[in-house]
Amino acid sequence: MKKTFLSTIFLIFLFTRANAQWFNLNSPTSAYLFSTYFVNYDTGYAVGGDINASVFLKTVNSGLDWNIITNTQTKWLYDLVFLNDTIGLACGYDGAMYKTTDAGETWNAKPSETISWLYSIAKKPDGTVWATGQDGTLIRSTNMGDNWDPVVSS
Repeated sequence: MKKTFLSTIFLIFLFTRANAQWFNLNSPTSAYLFSTYFVNYDTGYAVGGDINASVFLKTVNSGLDWNIITNTQTKWLYDLVFLNDTIGLACGYDGAMYKTTDAGETWNAKPSETISWLYSIAKKPDGTVWATGQDGTLIRSTNMGDNWDPVVSS
C-alpha cells in the first residue's frame, strides 16, 4: 500500500512538472519591457523602452508572437491598462501618458499634469483611471485618460 501511494505521488508530481514548464519567446526588441496587459485570451500588449524611445508591442496569438507597434514617442514606459478592447493608456518617465483609441495601432501623448515618473496605472469598474508614481504622485482621470487631475496623497 505504501509503495502504491508513493508511486502515485511521484506520478502526480512528474505530470504536474511536465505541464507547467516555461519556455522562451522571441522578442522583436532588445529594449527593456516592464509591463503586459491582455484584453482577452489572444490579444495583449507590452510596454517598455529606454529614456530615448518608447516600445509598444502587440500580440494576437496569446503571446506566441509579438509585433512592434511603430511609434514616435520618446519616453520610457512602465505600465499600461486597457479600458475596453480598443482604448488603452500607458504611463512612464517624466509624466509620460499615452492613449490609444484604435486597439494599440497608434498612441498619442496626453498631458498628465505632472513631470514625476509614473510607475503604475489602474482602472476602477466605474471607469475612473488612477496613475501613481515618484514621490507619492497620484493622478486621476474620469474621462478615459483625456485629462488628468492631481490627487493629494501623503
